[in-house]
Order: sequence, then structure tokens, then C-alpha cells
Amino acid sequence: MRISMLRSVSLLALASCALSAHAVVIDFESTANGTATAFSSTVDGLTASFSAATPGGVPSDGFSVQNSFFSTLTGHVLASGSGSDLTLTIGFSQALDGVSLTFATQASGPLSLIAYLGGTQVGTASATGAIPSGRSFPEGTLSFSRIAFDRVVLKTTQDAFAIDNVDASPIATAVPGPVAALPFALLALKRRKRA
Repeated sequence: MRISMLRSVSLLALASCALSAHAVVIDFESTANGTATAFSSTVDGLTASFSAATPGGVPSDGFSVQNSFFSTLTGHVLASGSGSDLTLTIGFSQALDGVSLTFATQASGPLSLIAYLGGTQVGTASATGAIPSGRSFPEGTLSFSRIAFDRVVLKTTQDAFAIDNVDASPIATAVPGPVAALPFALLALKRRKRA
């Protein structure tokens, strides 16, 4: 009977746990113009670390925060210089189950995303932008989800690209409610009665 009651209380405690996660948007608005890779940005407890590298893997400061002249990327953007063949890596301080970002490329062609969990590649995605009316550069949205990851690498076949509004979705974690402590309290009372 007592074991059954303890199980019931434990199930109630588990049911009282809420899932806690919400999307975090990193939009570079609070990052100073001219800030070059490598740098980090923390929003609502999630840190995103931005770094760039040449095709040979040599670290580069080739991406910097700049004022936008695009249509769908507004305010500040993170952009590479023209003629650069760089990759941009975004490492996250915790695992995500989704990311979406707006982008612009120098010419028509895909922006590719490779997702990793630790050192293991877990998936890819790509998107090609369209040129908004009255503008010169293709713009679009690139998204990846379905599996846990903690780092993405962005690259394009074009000379340069820019990103904005990195919308990251940390994996939901259980946050115990007040009822979750009840099984521990009952166990302590049971041990106290024995003593």
C-alpha cells in the first residue's frame, strides 16, 4: 500500500513538471557595428558563438556586424566581405532542436547549413533566395530542425553572404513544479518514523 502511494505521488510529481524552452532570437542589434568574428552573443541564457574560417580552415575575421541595406534583413546584419570564400560557424551553449535565419547572398545560389552535435554531422539544409522588388541581392530564409544539434556551419558558392534574425529553439527540459519535491519529503518522513 505504501509503495503504491509513493508511486502515485511520484507520477503526480512527474506530471507537474513543465517543459521549459522558448525560441531565442539573435538579431545583432545590440552588437556594435564593426564587431568582427570571432565573437559571442548571449540572449535569454543561450550563447551563440560566431566564428569564420577560410576554405583551408584558417580562422578569419572576415564577417562583421554592419548596417543592413537589404529588404528582409533589417537593422544590423552579420556579413562577409565581397569576394570572400568563407564559412561561418555558429556554436550554441546548449543543444537545439531547430534554427531558422534570414540571409542574403551576393548572387543567385544556395546558402547551405551543416548541423553538428559535438563532432558528429547530424544533418544538412539549403535554401536559395529571391531578389525582392527594387533590390539587387537574393534574400531568403534557411531553417533546420528534426534532430538535436549544437553547432551549424554556413557556406555558399557565392562570393559573400549576410545573415540576420537567428531564431534558435533550445531543446525543452523538464522543470519540476512544487509537487515534484513531494516524494522526497515522504521518503524523509518514512525514514524518520523508522528512527
